[in-house]
Amino acid sequence: MSILFGITQNTVYASLDKSRSTLKISDWKVADKKPLTFLHASFSDYLKDSKRSGDFYVGSEEDIKEEVWFRLFEIWNKCCGDDIATSSVELAWHQYCSELTDQSSSRAIEKFHTNLFRDTIHGLIKAIHDISLNSKGSPAYTSLRKLDMRKFYYLMNAADVGLAHFVIRLLDIPLEPRRIGFIREVQLKDLEFGHLDWKEMSTTHSHYGKKSKISLKTWTTHGPRSSAELTAFVSDLKSLQEDSPELEVRIIGGVPKERVAVFERPLKEGAKDWNNFMYYIIPYPE
Repeated sequence: MSILFGITQNTVYASLDKSRSTLKISDWKVADKKPLTFLHASFSDYLKDSKRSGDFYVGSEEDIKEEVWFRLFEIWNKCCGDDIATSSVELAWHQYCSELTDQSSSRAIEKFHTNLFRDTIHGLIKAIHDISLNSKGSPAYTSLRKLDMRKFYYLMNAADVGLAHFVIRLLDIPLEPRRIGFIREVQLKDLEFGHLDWKEMSTTHSHYGKKSKISLKTWTTHGPRSSAELTAFVSDLKSLQEDSPELEVRIIGGVPKERVAVFERPLKEGAKDWNNFMYYIIPYPE
């Protein structure tokens, strides 16, 4: 809670201490495992009823969810500023969290902040999808449009996020006029690849299948890890352009220089199931 709202741990507990008759408050050492809970359901109902609670009204569950998303995007964007290198984003996250922790640093606290970093990436993937669908004009949507999609894509690997899962969610966002400036559709033949730098790239494509004859099916991911591998990857993309020039591609991101391109290609004719596609995501600054 202190990390989410940018206030120190001691301030949070000092505020909550006045509500022990209505709230079950866990010790800070286990607060990440034992959530804050209401001792009386009627108190929760009271806070969600604007007529009864007045200034203490917290809004509907959807309002609360959107506020949480807004705060997460604000924190994430702060840790991904223009002056912060991609390789330093997680360090910036730890520094932000540490400033709000009143306890001395320890391995347990560092581990908690690391896990929270990864959980936040997972949560933001869902938030990107849901906010794009439902929250036009909201503070959360405004923060989403500021998101550095290139850095976010790069850091997904740190959170062990499946590339295909992310791409599928992005492709699920309908193209509508109200999303102009954040998402648009082009064709594969329109893309250029001269800007790509393997040092700034993470996993670029993924498909579901066997790694070998004896292995079980799983997600296989690929990404260039040298200039030679990047050259081979670009060559494959150009061949794909020639074979499927009209393949649909989404350009995602509200910040032009931090956009990414995502698309899927069928691995066999007439493919419909998700496991019969190869999924791609590449940096695409404009």
